[in-house]
Amino acid sequence: MTSDLFPGHYHLVAVKTASLNSYSNPNHAWAKMLAEARVMKFLDDLPSVPRVFGVFRQGDICCMVQEFIGNTFSLSSTTFLDVLRTGQPSLSALECISMTSEVVIALNEMHKRGILHNDVAARNILIHHDGTSYRAKLTDFGMACRVEYPRGNRKVIFSSMDEVIQYMDNHPEVAPEKYIDGACDSVSGDVYSIGYGIRIVGVAIRHSDMVEFGKACACFDAEDRPSLDWVINILDIYKEKEKSNPKCQGINGP
Repeated sequence: MTSDLFPGHYHLVAVKTASLNSYSNPNHAWAKMLAEARVMKFLDDLPSVPRVFGVFRQGDICCMVQEFIGNTFSLSSTTFLDVLRTGQPSLSALECISMTSEVVIALNEMHKRGILHNDVAARNILIHHDGTSYRAKLTDFGMACRVEYPRGNRKVIFSSMDEVIQYMDNHPEVAPEKYIDGACDSVSGDVYSIGYGIRIVGVAIRHSDMVEFGKACACFDAEDRPSLDWVINILDIYKEKEKSNPKCQGINGP
């Protein structure tokens, strides 16, 4: 599509769509997409957030046009979760840690600007190669909200501890206070989610310190979770150690 921002230039874009007919209140669906686009526009100066170009309605379909993140030759996109599951593309431990750090930096800046993401997960992180190295972009801001106006969560009633464990296994990125206590979304809830992501990246690259640090970030007690500034510092330490390791192992092995 042509760009109003840069006349005469072309951009490869992705179009996120939603059918208004699938919602009981179509106007709510349209308002939700507008809100998501506004959040992304507010953050699109951050290198790890995709740019958004606009939204429009076409019949019963509402669309958001945003920067395409992925392989421009195959026109395919890859999530961080895809990489962790398949090992493709083959990435070094340093690349995995660096992309994790990029997402944490973006999330930290979001919080400083008063925005909660509320759905941080490897499936919502797209990776791409910028010609020099692999980069990560945090996507899917449909559940984002202002820090001062957090969204409430539905308290789940459990009849046994086995049910609690099963729910946690099925929703590993969700902070437990949200469904056990019905707590509102919060900065610590996002920290829990990124902590789970740090842990699974550590497992994938066989980095035991990263696994344990991820567990600490995703601890049960919200008050014991570290600040994202501290998380960034620790990931920087891991990156420096990997840079000094000439046989840095990746997801596919040493």
